[in-house]
Amino acid sequence: MGQIRKLPEPLIAKIAAGEVIERPFSVVKELVENSIDAGARNIQVEVEEGGRKRIAVVDDGCGMKEEEALLALERHATSKLASEEDLFKIRTLGFRGEALPSIAAVSFLKLETNASEVGVRIEVEGGRIGKTGASPLPQGTRISVQNLFFNTPARLKFMKSKETEFSHIASWVEAISLARPEIGFILRHNGKTELQSEPKRETRSRIQDILGADITAFLRPVSTGRHRMELTGFVSDHQATGTSAKSLYFFVNGRFVRDRTLQ
Repeated sequence: MGQIRKLPEPLIAKIAAGEVIERPFSVVKELVENSIDAGARNIQVEVEEGGRKRIAVVDDGCGMKEEEALLALERHATSKLASEEDLFKIRTLGFRGEALPSIAAVSFLKLETNASEVGVRIEVEGGRIGKTGASPLPQGTRISVQNLFFNTPARLKFMKSKETEFSHIASWVEAISLARPEIGFILRHNGKTELQSEPKRETRSRIQDILGADITAFLRPVSTGRHRMELTGFVSDHQATGTSAKSLYFFVNGRFVRDRTLQ
C-alpha cells in the first residue's frame, strides 16, 4: 500500500458522480425532479439511443440567474436546504445539491436557463466549465447531456442495451406523470413521441392518458385517513387484472416507490 494522501478534486467528483448517477435513467430522474421543484407546468424529455448518446430535459419553471446557474454546478449547492433542521421538513424531490455537478462530472453538459429577460448558456466538459454566453431560451431551463460516462469507462462498460436503458427511463416518466397530473409531460426517444399528456385537473384523466381507457373504466377510488396519515388512490375491479407487479404504482408524498411488501 502507498502513502495516504488526499484525492484530487476531479477524481473526487467522479467518485461522487458514481454514487448519484448510475445510468441514463438517473440523469432523467434527477433533472425532472429539479424541474418539478422549480415549479414547472410542462416538462419535455428527449432521449437518443436510450440516453447513451444524448438526454435533454426542458421545462418552463422559474429558471436561474447567471450567478445561481454557476453556483448550481458546484457540489452541495442547493436552494432547498438552509439548515440542519430543514432535513426534518423536506418538501422537495431533490435537495442534496449533488445531481447537477455529478452529471456534469461524467458528461458533456450544456445548461441554458432564464429567470428574467436575458438567458444564460453554460457548457461543461467533464466537470470543467468551458464556454458561457447568452441564450435565447424563454423563462425556464434546458439541460442537454451528451456522451454520458465518457470519462468513466467502468460505468460505460456496464450500461445495458439502448432498449433496456430506455425502458427504465420510460417506466419512471410514466410513474412520475401519474404522481403529478397537474404537470404536462412529453417523452421522445430518437425523435419519436412515446408519451404525451397535457396538464390535468384530475388524476383519473392522467391515468387514462398513460394506462388507457380500457384500464381506467374499471378503476375504483379509495380513500382513508388516520392519525395524520392519508391513503388515496385507485384500484381495479376483477375485470381488469395484470400479470406482474409492474402494473402497481405506489407513491409516498409524491415520490414513486417500489416495495416488495406493498406489492
